[in-house]
Amino acid sequence: MNSRILIRVGLGIVIVGLIVAAAWRGGYLKNFSGPATSPEVSASPSPVAETPPTFTYAKAPSDWPVYSSASLGFKVPYPKDWVVASCGESCVAWALASSSQDLFSGVTVTDGLLADTLTQAKPYVVASASVTLNGIVWTRLSLRHPVTGEIFTSHFVQRGTKLVEFGISSVDPVLVKEYGQMLDSFVFTK
Repeated sequence: MNSRILIRVGLGIVIVGLIVAAAWRGGYLKNFSGPATSPEVSASPSPVAETPPTFTYAKAPSDWPVYSSASLGFKVPYPKDWVVASCGESCVAWALASSSQDLFSGVTVTDGLLADTLTQAKPYVVASASVTLNGIVWTRLSLRHPVTGEIFTSHFVQRGTKLVEFGISSVDPVLVKEYGQMLDSFVFTK
């Protein structure tokens, strides 16, 4: 994978991380004081969705490749036209292989508490739900980014002292459907 895609993947994680950083970075959102001048805010932004996407969940096709991480403790199938990249010791992300688009999905496993995330994210929540998939009870939060207004959705689950976030920054119906298939096929390995 070329360095340009890796940089975009990293920036995408930063965007999603801004929304929920308080849970594992010590309160960034609580102290958020205004617009950032970071490179992830585009000069010609895509249209901003007014509502979160509609999620449907179904098992992933059996011919999808499977990402597995012993250190992060999970495995998950992903579409053949997506590329996977590590974005740090506690993170993995996906982007479309056919384009140089920014990251649109990723999993982060960090120390933190779901209760803290829910408290810190409350001002930005546009929708929430509890979803049980493959025996895992996820808390789904759709959040509006305080700077760009974009909606990002993440599914969270508490695993002991670890908080697992599986997020998507796209509202494209095809990508959202595939993300739902990944979620419904997600398995913890430890």
